[in-house]
Amino acid sequence: MPCWYSSTNNVRGHNCGGIMTQASTSARKLIDCSADPIMPGHKWSLVSHTRLGPVEWDPTKIGKFQPQELREGKNLTIGRVVDSFSAMNLLGAANGNLLDFMLQHQSDVPTSVMLDPAGLRKISLIFPGTVYKFGSQSVIRYLYVSPKRELACHWKPLTSLLLDSEYLAFVE
Repeated sequence: MPCWYSSTNNVRGHNCGGIMTQASTSARKLIDCSADPIMPGHKWSLVSHTRLGPVEWDPTKIGKFQPQELREGKNLTIGRVVDSFSAMNLLGAANGNLLDFMLQHQSDVPTSVMLDPAGLRKISLIFPGTVYKFGSQSVIRYLYVSPKRELACHWKPLTSLLLDSEYLAFVE
């Protein structure tokens, strides 16, 4: 199980499952977004993984991207959006390590992270920095708010259409 840093944790410089622990006097939480991500199951493999280096957890730095074409009503596949998002190379595509951190530290994730930019409706947050292979399909993982009002994770093939309630996550 991944580790995280807190001021009461005596583990120093230990990297386990993509979350970096680090000795410090503050209660910072660092996520090692360069580590190999956790594989959701034994039939999963890694296709691509954007290595962002250490990322300090700050929910105000989680950005949401949605293509203008989608807002104009055009159909776009997730794969096409992920490819164009990566090609822009302007933003740090949030990866599977960040998704796993958010799942494991839900109390640190404000409600606003899972709302559209206007703050009016719940969204799904796709993490484009890590693409997996599951069976014969390339897939992406995403977070959503479950009926129990908890963060939950699921996956979609890159060939799926992007819905108007789905945004790509990036680190500012």
